[in-house]
Amino acid sequence: MYKTLYLKDNPDFEYQKRGKNWFKRKRGSKTDFYAVNENGQIILNKMYAKNLFFFYSTTFKVGVVIGLGVLAYYLKTNGLLNKIF
Repeated sequence: MYKTLYLKDNPDFEYQKRGKNWFKRKRGSKTDFYAVNENGQIILNKMYAKNLFFFYSTTFKVGVVIGLGVLAYYLKTNGLLNKIF
Protein backbone atom coordinates (compact mmCIF):
# COMPACT_ATOMS: atom_id res chain seq x y z
CA MET A 1 0.00 0.00 0.00
CA TYR A 2 2.86 2.39 0.76
CA LYS A 3 5.57 3.46 -1.64
CA THR A 4 9.05 2.31 -0.66
CA LEU A 5 11.80 4.88 -1.15
CA TYR A 6 15.51 4.22 -1.56
CA LEU A 7 17.90 7.04 -0.68
CA LYS A 8 21.20 7.36 -2.52
CA ASP A 9 22.76 8.77 0.67
CA ASN A 10 21.81 5.63 2.61
CA PRO A 11 21.54 2.73 0.11
CA ASP A 12 21.42 0.03 2.81
CA PHE A 13 17.88 0.91 3.95
CA GLU A 14 14.42 1.31 2.47
CA TYR A 15 11.96 3.88 3.80
CA GLN A 16 8.19 4.31 3.95
CA LYS A 17 6.05 7.15 5.22
CA ARG A 18 2.91 5.98 6.98
CA GLY A 19 0.69 8.77 8.15
CA LYS A 20 2.95 11.36 9.78
CA ASN A 21 5.83 9.01 10.62
CA TRP A 22 8.73 7.52 8.67
CA PHE A 23 9.75 3.88 8.98
CA LYS A 24 12.78 1.99 7.70
CA ARG A 25 14.28 -1.48 7.45
CA LYS A 26 17.36 -3.11 5.96
CA ARG A 27 17.11 -3.13 2.16
CA GLY A 28 15.74 -6.42 0.81
CA SER A 29 14.75 -7.62 4.27
CA LYS A 30 11.36 -9.18 4.97
CA THR A 31 11.34 -8.02 8.59
CA ASP A 32 8.94 -5.36 9.85
CA PHE A 33 9.68 -1.68 9.36
CA TYR A 34 10.64 0.28 12.49
CA ALA A 35 10.37 3.99 13.26
CA VAL A 36 13.11 6.36 12.13
CA ASN A 37 14.62 8.46 14.95
CA GLU A 38 13.37 12.02 15.54
CA ASN A 39 16.20 13.71 13.65
CA GLY A 40 15.66 11.39 10.69
CA GLN A 41 11.93 12.18 10.73
CA ILE A 42 12.69 15.90 10.36
CA ILE A 43 15.23 15.36 7.57
CA LEU A 44 12.98 13.01 5.59
CA ASN A 45 9.98 15.34 5.96
CA LYS A 46 12.03 18.20 4.51
CA MET A 47 13.36 16.04 1.66
CA TYR A 48 9.97 14.67 0.67
CA ALA A 49 7.54 17.50 1.39
CA LYS A 50 5.05 16.42 -1.28
CA ASN A 51 1.34 15.87 -1.49
CA LEU A 52 -0.45 13.16 0.45
CA PHE A 53 -0.76 10.63 -2.39
CA PHE A 54 2.96 10.68 -3.27
CA PHE A 55 3.65 8.10 -0.57
CA TYR A 56 1.13 5.51 -1.77
CA SER A 57 1.85 2.84 -4.37
CA THR A 58 0.49 3.11 -7.90
CA THR A 59 -1.70 0.04 -7.29
CA PHE A 60 -3.34 1.76 -4.32
CA LYS A 61 -3.92 4.96 -6.32
CA VAL A 62 -5.51 3.02 -9.19
CA GLY A 63 -7.69 1.17 -6.67
CA VAL A 64 -8.93 4.47 -5.20
CA VAL A 65 -9.77 5.84 -8.67
CA ILE A 66 -11.62 2.66 -9.64
CA GLY A 67 -13.45 2.63 -6.30
CA LEU A 68 -14.58 6.23 -6.76
CA GLY A 69 -15.71 5.42 -10.31
CA VAL A 70 -17.75 2.43 -9.11
CA LEU A 71 -19.29 4.53 -6.35
CA ALA A 72 -20.21 7.31 -8.81
CA TYR A 73 -21.72 4.74 -11.22
CA TYR A 74 -23.74 3.17 -8.39
CA LEU A 75 -25.05 6.55 -7.24
CA LYS A 76 -25.92 7.54 -10.81
CA THR A 77 -27.72 4.30 -11.69
CA ASN A 78 -29.78 4.44 -8.50
CA GLY A 79 -30.72 8.08 -9.03
CA LEU A 80 -29.03 9.13 -5.80
CA LEU A 81 -26.54 11.34 -7.61
CA ASN A 82 -29.37 13.43 -9.10
CA LYS A 83 -30.89 13.92 -5.64
CA ILE A 84 -27.58 15.10 -4.21
CA PHE A 85 -26.84 17.62 -6.98
